[in-house]
Amino acid sequence: MDNNTSLGTSKNHYLHIYKASAGSGKTFTLAVNFIRLLIEHPDNYRHILAVTFTNKATAEMKQRILGKLYGIAHSLPDSEAYFNEVQRATGMAEGLIRQRASQALSMLIHDYSHFRVETIDSFFQSVLRGLARELNLGTGMTIELDTKRVISEGVDLLLRELSLDDPTLQWIVNYIGSEIDEGKHWNITDSLKNFARNIHDESYQQQADNLRTQLQDTDIIRALRKQLTAERERAKKAIDTQVESFFHLLDNHALTVDEISYGASGVCGYYLKLRDGEYNTPFTSRTTDASLKPEAWASAKSPRRKEIIALAADTLMPHLLATEQLRTREVSTINTCDLVLRHLYQLQLINVVHDRILQLNRDENRFLLADTCRMLSQMQTGDSSFVFEKLGYYIRHIMIDEFQDTSRMQWDNFLHILREGLSGGNESMLVGDVKQAIYRWRGSDWRILNGEVNRELGLYTPEETHRLSMNRRSMREIVEFNNHLFKRCNEKLTALLGPTYSAPLTHAYSDVEQEHKDKEEGY
Repeated sequence: MDNNTSLGTSKNHYLHIYKASAGSGKTFTLAVNFIRLLIEHPDNYRHILAVTFTNKATAEMKQRILGKLYGIAHSLPDSEAYFNEVQRATGMAEGLIRQRASQALSMLIHDYSHFRVETIDSFFQSVLRGLARELNLGTGMTIELDTKRVISEGVDLLLRELSLDDPTLQWIVNYIGSEIDEGKHWNITDSLKNFARNIHDESYQQQADNLRTQLQDTDIIRALRKQLTAERERAKKAIDTQVESFFHLLDNHALTVDEISYGASGVCGYYLKLRDGEYNTPFTSRTTDASLKPEAWASAKSPRRKEIIALAADTLMPHLLATEQLRTREVSTINTCDLVLRHLYQLQLINVVHDRILQLNRDENRFLLADTCRMLSQMQTGDSSFVFEKLGYYIRHIMIDEFQDTSRMQWDNFLHILREGLSGGNESMLVGDVKQAIYRWRGSDWRILNGEVNRELGLYTPEETHRLSMNRRSMREIVEFNNHLFKRCNEKLTALLGPTYSAPLTHAYSDVEQEHKDKEEGY
């Protein structure tokens, strides 16, 4: 669907998904739909939840909705675009639209607390306050935003309460020993505090219950360390054996490193670094040349040039390619084992730190905002309506802006209320652009918008996603450059990775091409 797609509801589909690239009017679309719902039923504001990702965006959205309602009611020129879209979507007479806009504006102003345009965090916070009793959070609970400070307090409490008969003491001693073995400082307080931030990472929270059980079993940890160490040594030995066979080849032909082109700075340097345990050594330009051309193994002035070139073509080049193939495969195993072994003691301690944090929160009657999604996700079962009825109002319409930055747990929580509203024949909308998914650090999952939402809510999803293709922000030259660049990048990626691996990105960038203003400006 293009920019001229009606914003009204469909007879058969109630969930509208808008994929809109930069400058194409995502905020305009969301505001128009919000206003349209108010024009249709002025008291709809009590049943609409519009979600943004920042406080600034929330304030701007509220201001825009109120300002355009006022503009429509009083026929102001800067609100005519909104009026025209609403009239086209509803088919209502001009006088009725302006009357309803005035009525809705008055109701919003006099019942402002139910004007629910807010951030995801503030919405879930209000849900938690309504569920304080069910969650045993206590009255007068305070919401704590500073997770870093709370984690620091939890680690300090753990270390302060250690006793000689505490099994955690041996874990800490082992952890200190592993740090010293790696040449690091024996004081592990700071590194433990930094690692403990993973407590509030969604990837950890989703596995937390299973991890807590297994990590408390000393026998499991001991067996895992033994297995990882053995697997790492096997991978190293495989590379070492392959590398030594190269130097045996040179010895068998009475060749030295210096007789090979560029000596230790050339292809032999690759093997020398691997022999020294530098397994992450990649191909250099000289090594690449040596893998492609036998002439690259011998300098022009070498008295044995022809002999070396023949040996390279017959033996050394195949050996080099086989070594790199083996190294690429085994270094992944080595790095994985190193990473797990490095953090295993920390992972074992993270459960104990988490227990101390929960203890501190109970003592101080506070709740960490970072735990909101996890707690709601754990609480919701088949009866999702119970959770949200505790808010004191019924949500019928959900509007989520910048949907590409929604995390997995956030989506799981929203999925319940979306289904609740959609099953009653009420419309909702999601607005986003997969290509602008930038908040990976807060657990966002671009794959949700890139197709998963259609599978989860296929019964209510339109047959074709709305696409807003007109870039009203950028000049013609910029738009044409982007259209060309990302189309070519997509083609190159598909050629490099193959259709199987590139398919998700190809789908994400399927709507990259934008229309532009006719005016020739920009550089």
